[in-house]
Amino acid sequence: MDAVRGGSDGVPHADDEQGRPAGPWVEDDRQGGVVRGDGVAGARHGRWQRVPASGALRSEGDRDRGCPA
Repeated sequence: MDAVRGGSDGVPHADDEQGRPAGPWVEDDRQGGVVRGDGVAGARHGRWQRVPASGALRSEGDRDRGCPA
């Protein structure tokens, strides 16, 4: 998956002090949609959503620094 870090405005957000991705980002979903949410220290954190190409929410779940919450 290629990550495209940035918000819905398409503007990339800064990395943290150690160069790891932080803030909102979007990843391509292997089923043709996207997975979107926030990152902390290079890991998924908070609410993440899977959205297919149709735009309807497929699923969502919470992560705590990369682990299911």
